[in-house]
Amino acid sequence: MFDYILINARKPAFFEKDSKSPAYLFDPSIPSCKGPALAGPMRKGVVYMEGNYGMIESAVALEKGIKTPRVAYVGDNYIEDSIAPAVLPRWTAITVVPELIGLTSVG
Repeated sequence: MFDYILINARKPAFFEKDSKSPAYLFDPSIPSCKGPALAGPMRKGVVYMEGNYGMIESAVALEKGIKTPRVAYVGDNYIEDSIAPAVLPRWTAITVVPELIGLTSVG
């Protein structure tokens, strides 16, 4: 469903302009789940931990062959996942808010 998956992003540092926070391979077989550090570009379908927004932009740019890609970002925290990415002009934030289920109706 998602091309690039990054969990435990350590926001808001993830969105800081000059962030160089490394990403790690997600490894559920070890207690910390933090596997080896990413070496090279991100790969589709691989789950990573931590990192920074520049890694995702670089991976999408490389894949699509464009310099300034557009990114759809999906998160589950209203403050950190919808407001922080708003400072990135090419990012669209989508926030899933389970607490709102059932509060509205269509029709």
